[in-house]
Amino acid sequence: MFPSTGPMGRNARGGRNWEGFGPDPYLAGIAMNASVVGIQSVGVQACSKHFVGNEQEKQRTSTNSNGTVTEAISSNIDDRTLHELYVWPFANAIHAGTSGIMCAYNRVNENYSCANSELLQTILKDELAFPGYIVSDWYATHSTESTANSGLDMEMPGNVSSVAGPVYFGETLLEAVTRGDVPESRLDDMAQRVMTPYFLLGQDKNYTSIDPSSGAVFLIYQYGHGSALSSGYPEVEARNVRADHAKIIREVGAAGTVLLKNVNDTLPLQNEKNIGLFGNVVPDPTIGSVYLDIGNNPEGFEMGTVDIGGGSGTVRHTRLVTPLEAIEEHVHSLGGRVQPLFDN
Repeated sequence: MFPSTGPMGRNARGGRNWEGFGPDPYLAGIAMNASVVGIQSVGVQACSKHFVGNEQEKQRTSTNSNGTVTEAISSNIDDRTLHELYVWPFANAIHAGTSGIMCAYNRVNENYSCANSELLQTILKDELAFPGYIVSDWYATHSTESTANSGLDMEMPGNVSSVAGPVYFGETLLEAVTRGDVPESRLDDMAQRVMTPYFLLGQDKNYTSIDPSSGAVFLIYQYGHGSALSSGYPEVEARNVRADHAKIIREVGAAGTVLLKNVNDTLPLQNEKNIGLFGNVVPDPTIGSVYLDIGNNPEGFEMGTVDIGGGSGTVRHTRLVTPLEAIEEHVHSLGGRVQPLFDN
């Protein structure tokens, strides 16, 4: 599980705001602590992300075009701001015992996050005494020796990336160790950091099988994509772990609603029978029930309710109740009508 912080939300149009807990570092730190404790209390590893400065989607990764490389955007952060705003929530996550920390796609002070020794070694492992592993975001690794020596412990997605890009760890890392470019002690440290949470959380003892809504299994059973990611995973029955979560979700959603101005006490609506609904987020999605971007073949929709994030925030619905369906049911019970207006 990946509790995410930033401070996400410093820019209202930030593409990852939905993943984080808001721009207040103290609030985010409290939420990170609670998330890590809750996740790991049931034997699941928490991997806190993204370290650090991952505040936008545009140009967050390096791109290759016409033989040239466009470097990812650099989040340039002074030392005080880095410690007081960006590092603070991660310190709370470490205090809570997070198994891993994921470094980001972007550069920080002109150096890629996942190869930044100031971030990974000096701050995380030395200053904060983080004993767990540091893992790269998917395809956020750009080298072998400099990345390993800077403190990265695990490359993702690992060897399966051979179908989509270069692999910098695995056999390549072993070759670097053999040459002496990466100390053998660094390899030992990587192994110890990666395996410690595995045994600490009892994952070596009767651990549950992978749920079909998990990423790799999700790809083939939800979309029918055959890939290296989906191989080796048997078809398993989905598990319902929702209990009465709908109740607390409703309470949290209602408590988090912010009204800028309630003119003439219009809200909450009572017995209005003529309701207009405006916007493309009102009806059912036109394709599937989630947004999922796979390589150069994005799958998603421009019309319909977006209630699930992409990437690691992707799950599957048992049933999706859209605003249109819910409001229509209520208004029709009063003998009224709903008039939706969409932008086609």
